[in-house]
Amino acid sequence: MALPAGTVIRADQSLIIGSGDSWVGRVVLDVGRNPDAAYAFFLDTYPAQGWTVVSAVRGKTSLLVLTRQERTATLEMMDGGVLGSSLIALTMAPRNAPVVSPKKF
Repeated sequence: MALPAGTVIRADQSLIIGSGDSWVGRVVLDVGRNPDAAYAFFLDTYPAQGWTVVSAVRGKTSLLVLTRQERTATLEMMDGGVLGSSLIALTMAPRNAPVVSPKKF
């Protein structure tokens, strides 16, 4: 998946299961101090790669939900403010996965 220039993956906060186009999990990305550019990057680049925008919300915490074939990508973008880096949590999951309620032990 394409990422904005200068993006750093925070491996200690990420969990990736699988590889290639079939991976699932959560990747935390540090996109520096320009969350507007990162938001525009994902909103422009991913539809050009065949992803369909399902939902787009822009604010201090922004959300993008995209689908492609049998996959769903959810991007939660947290603005770091004037002095902090902005982070993106990218969650990749199967599109029609069965929902399983947690069981109480």
